[in-house]
Amino acid sequence: MYPTGLAESSTSVSQFFKKNGVMEILVCFVTALAYLGTLAFGFVYDDKPVIVDNAGIRSWQFVAHSFVPGFSPSVSGLAEGTFYRPITAVWMRLNYAAFGLNPAGWHFAMLAGHVLMTYLVFALVQRLTGNRNTGAIAAVFFGLHPVHVENVAWLSSVNDLLMSLLLLGSFLAYLRFREGRKVWMGASVLLFAMALLSKETAAVFPLLILNFAILFAYSPGGNEKLSSAIKQGFVSLPYFGVLVAYLAVRSSTFYRLLGPINNVSWSTMFLTWPSVMWFDLKHLLLPVSSSEFYSLAYVTAPDFKNFVLPVFFLLVALMATGYGISKLPDVRLGVFAFLWLGLPVLPTLYLRAVAPDNFVHDRFLYLPSVGIVILITLALWPLFTRRPGSGGVAGWAVVAVFCGAAFAATVSHQMQWANNLLLYRNGIASAPENLVVRDNLANEFANAGDFNSAIPLYLSVLQRDPRFWMANYNLGYAYFRSGRLDEAANYLKRAIQIDDRDPDQFMLLARTQMQQGKLAQAAQNAQRALQRAPQSPGFHFVLAKILEDSGQRDKAIAEYRTEVLAHPENGLARSELQRIQLSQQ
Repeated sequence: MYPTGLAESSTSVSQFFKKNGVMEILVCFVTALAYLGTLAFGFVYDDKPVIVDNAGIRSWQFVAHSFVPGFSPSVSGLAEGTFYRPITAVWMRLNYAAFGLNPAGWHFAMLAGHVLMTYLVFALVQRLTGNRNTGAIAAVFFGLHPVHVENVAWLSSVNDLLMSLLLLGSFLAYLRFREGRKVWMGASVLLFAMALLSKETAAVFPLLILNFAILFAYSPGGNEKLSSAIKQGFVSLPYFGVLVAYLAVRSSTFYRLLGPINNVSWSTMFLTWPSVMWFDLKHLLLPVSSSEFYSLAYVTAPDFKNFVLPVFFLLVALMATGYGISKLPDVRLGVFAFLWLGLPVLPTLYLRAVAPDNFVHDRFLYLPSVGIVILITLALWPLFTRRPGSGGVAGWAVVAVFCGAAFAATVSHQMQWANNLLLYRNGIASAPENLVVRDNLANEFANAGDFNSAIPLYLSVLQRDPRFWMANYNLGYAYFRSGRLDEAANYLKRAIQIDDRDPDQFMLLARTQMQQGKLAQAAQNAQRALQRAPQSPGFHFVLAKILEDSGQRDKAIAEYRTEVLAHPENGLARSELQRIQLSQQ
């Protein structure tokens, strides 16, 4: 498909690297080495609800239910709201079965997945170009690209990794089908279906298949008819069929594909797109910084900095890319690489489906980066072919410099994911206006008992946005834990006024009022919590304590009994029930 023959010396060293498997092993080893430090990392950020506190990964029954849309139990965001990702639920369950809550095992699985993805990039580019050297260069660029740190170091970001693995496997199977091995079409379509069940953005894949089939229906310099190219495009029909079936299932259940999380207007989304795409391109080409939190904001009115400049830079990049592709020996491959870069980015531009304060992420670039590393590899091609017989020294020197810089950046960027304190401190440095990361850092201080550091951070958040629900609730909890009950009650009441849906805030207010001696109010708020979450562990126990302190022993016994029946693992509730029953004999 592509001219072979990067100039190679005939030395014994070059002959050794020509052997099958040698370059693959070397590329995978270097990639694994760059991320070896992640094996010492713990569970961070959303890992607590998604993994540590997630009862759904502890039983195959819950995982089986996750395949039934609209019937699945809530599995910490894996299968609720806009998300229908049962393959991710399977991954989580397998990891828990193998490693329990040992984070080293989970991180090893993530690292192994990234190494496998790197190998698949090698196989893909080698097959597309017919050259092992181009495969190795593209693969090592992919494996060491610093933009992938979030995908490898953060366990809860596994959706993009799984989707990308399955889509690359699907495309390689499709290429085998094109070679006349018909059975591979079924494998390719099945892997695509699994990718859709890993993350919704896999929906763009049929367009990649369609464009590849049409592009490669033509040979360079050939004069094939357009009708024959369109006929080749019919091969994408099974993929579109799977996509239509998937959308039909989603539309008939509680799961909406990319449903809105916030109500940002279409005009604001349109004005924000250039800055989002420019952000993505900068991080793909020059990943000098890395964070889970960035300070990019919505663009509500076009201005020079946030709209005109990004549009200008994107147009310059587009023209430069088009010119570069036109100079390639096989323009088709350059066009396809560009499509692989651009199409997977499109779903991320639907900003209504992303949190309003944090709508750009490095992890969204995992699959698109396959296209960028192919383009970069092709751009370096002349360095290897300009002087025949030189062994491509200039090209390999550039590759070595790139890899050295990427390796160092990857090792440096991943350190923020070692623990929450590092992650949130780095987040504040990169996004000082982001209230979520400031609130999260305060939570870490509070969890460590450092209320002198936590409380001022909460107050700084509320100074900027007094109606920020999480900070009001968390500040109330911090005051409760530090024994400042009046302040605790004040901020918990504020949280309830802002949003009264969360049951925990009512129960925490009830506990606060119980310690204040306001038992009637405490009982009322405990009952309001139970109305919203009657099966929550400990809720009936707290109400029983309040009723007992109020002298309503019969009602307290009933609440203790309800708690024990609903949660037999609550040994304290059982012992309290026995105590109060014995005291009445």
